[in-house]
Amino acid sequence: LDGLAEYLEENDCLAELQEFIRSKCCCFPQDSDGEHSLECMAIYIEYQALVRGTLSDFLAQSRRDLHLVGLARNCTVERMVTALQEEQAARRSDEAGQTLQRLLA
Repeated sequence: LDGLAEYLEENDCLAELQEFIRSKCCCFPQDSDGEHSLECMAIYIEYQALVRGTLSDFLAQSRRDLHLVGLARNCTVERMVTALQEEQAARRSDEAGQTLQRLLA
């Protein structure tokens, strides 16, 4: 998690994600009763792809050091997310945990 948090900060990834959210938030109704429009679903899928791309770039850059945190060199984004969930990384109160919380928000 620490390496991921550092990567997100160094590469300004959170700012990119926040800008995406800011630019698209007006498409989501404030008083939704559960169902969202197809436009909202398309935006959500686009956001997921943006996050997945960011995590994939992190894995590609960190591949040679993944064994240091118990991940295989051929680790996928899904496996890394599972490992972070198992670690309950988003519940950490340190700076790295707060960075992950911002990514997931």
